[in-house]
Amino acid sequence: MSIAGQSEDSEAPAAPVPAPPNVDAKRPASARPARRKPARTGLGARLFLLVLALAVAFIAFGLTGKPINMPVWAVAEIEARLNRVLGDTLPDGSLAIGAVELTVESDWVLRLKLEDLRLLKPGGQALLTLPDVRLTFDPAALVKGELRPRSVRLIGARVAMVRDRNGRFDLALGAGTLTPQIDSLAKLFDAADSAFASPAAASLTIVEAEALSLTLTDQRTGQTWEVGDGRLTLENRPGELAAELGLSIVGRKAAPARAVLTVVSEKGADRARVTATIDGMAAQDLAAQVAPLAWLGVLDAPISGRLSTTLDATGIAAMEGRLDLGKGALQPTSEARPIAFDKAGFALAYDPSQGRIILTDLAVESPSLRVKASGHSYLTRQDGSQIKGALAGELPAAFVTQIEFSQVKVDPAGLFEEPVQFSDGALDLRLRLDPFQIDIGQLALAEQGRRLVASGRIAADSNGWRAAIDLGLNEISMDRLLALWPVTLVPNTRDWLSRNVLEGSLSSVKAAIRIEPGTEPRLHLGYSFADTNVRFLSTLPPIKAGYGYSTIDGTAYTMVMSRGQVTPPEGGQIDVAGSVFAVPDITRRPALADITLTTTSSLTAALSLLDMPPFHFMAKAERPVTLGEGQARITT
Repeated sequence: MSIAGQSEDSEAPAAPVPAPPNVDAKRPASARPARRKPARTGLGARLFLLVLALAVAFIAFGLTGKPINMPVWAVAEIEARLNRVLGDTLPDGSLAIGAVELTVESDWVLRLKLEDLRLLKPGGQALLTLPDVRLTFDPAALVKGELRPRSVRLIGARVAMVRDRNGRFDLALGAGTLTPQIDSLAKLFDAADSAFASPAAASLTIVEAEALSLTLTDQRTGQTWEVGDGRLTLENRPGELAAELGLSIVGRKAAPARAVLTVVSEKGADRARVTATIDGMAAQDLAAQVAPLAWLGVLDAPISGRLSTTLDATGIAAMEGRLDLGKGALQPTSEARPIAFDKAGFALAYDPSQGRIILTDLAVESPSLRVKASGHSYLTRQDGSQIKGALAGELPAAFVTQIEFSQVKVDPAGLFEEPVQFSDGALDLRLRLDPFQIDIGQLALAEQGRRLVASGRIAADSNGWRAAIDLGLNEISMDRLLALWPVTLVPNTRDWLSRNVLEGSLSSVKAAIRIEPGTEPRLHLGYSFADTNVRFLSTLPPIKAGYGYSTIDGTAYTMVMSRGQVTPPEGGQIDVAGSVFAVPDITRRPALADITLTTTSSLTAALSLLDMPPFHFMAKAERPVTLGEGQARITT
């Protein structure tokens, strides 16, 4: 065996044989054999000088703070070492580095700046390109000759994601697609845990990203979202991973929205707590991302608020929060005339065991409507089956909803003559999203003995609004009926009733409204009346204390009297029971009426009525109305 620093032909000294005890102790020092000194090899000196040189260089870099560009061979070596370390994490890929810059900061922390870091597929295509990656290393590990990254800072990263029609995410990095698909959150959590458990990342305490941009293409909706100016902070805590992401979202609104997402995941578990705070996000954009809020997609309004969600391997396991909508409109399609509101808000919670959304503190304010309510809603598929449990990528096709009203107030604002208010009510409905349709099982509103019930269907398509609503009222006065009648709905019919049905009590009121695009709304109204004053011709005295029933079908009006009296200028009262008053088109000016008068009265009263305008029968015959006495039964 040779030792560096000696010639190969020198003899190796024999190992000394230990002397017996006390043999040399009695010899004088001059008589003891001289010990051979070890040969000087120079190895220790060279190691000392190398360490000293590195230390001096390290100190010099630290004092100057100037970055040092690593030579090509050093970049290649760093690249090779990283690929060996990441071999288990990226079995089918590799890393490529364009340049490396080394800096020793004033706090003696070694920092590396990696430029043009790329994640490559086996064929060499770039999956991910990071223009600027900055790493700091643990000084204590450097003393031991180990490179242990302590923090990572990414600048200018860009990620593109695609969500397929089944709601699964396909993470596309750069121009390619990273396989396999992230089709469950369990895989995402496992990937994050594995990454931070690898030797290369075990010592990392924080990862930061600036100028992060994200493109999300949703194949379910055909919508693409651009997320820019993102800032990400990821902390590797002893028992959990915590991330905070702040970003700007460019969606359907011209002005970008702001969102802050906080995610905390326990290591080794397939659950995470996600808190999202949003400001000015388009309701349609939020609806496309969060299944329990898919019904917000029919609203055109900015939305702000906070959502707290628990995610597990299968999707959304629980959710609660509060959302407030700014000024906007209900507009399911671009062709449908928007129904404006000033603001709205609600609190919600999702119960996965029941597949139910619980709504509380629901409030809507608009120029014509104010509502306070609470309720719950069930998520269903296209076939009507209920969606229960954690929500994955599947979007519900419909919502079956029950709402209880504590206040319904309809303000005038051009829609009604005066406010209409109900203090109690309930609504059962099913909302279908595509195509938009609301099926009203029953709407019941009550106030001071009045009970309004309604059922029907409201829909919107590429042609506009469609509606088929049936309403019923147990009883109401004529003036209150007109107050409930929107001034813009069949306005001519409404005006005619206000002029000719003067006062009285209406009962068994039934109404049907039909609205089709491109045509005037059609109304059918039927009711019974009691103790009502009715004017059937403006020139004749009104029928007083009338009983009977009336119908309005489109523009045709029919009234049948079962009892009532008319008082002409002479002869006393006339009983008009059995009379029929019909106007084929009440929108015509002047209106034409078909009147069948069935009267029982004195002869003078009957002739006096027939001599009034527009008849003037007696004047035309030049006869007085008192030409005789007797009882007259006349059908005119």
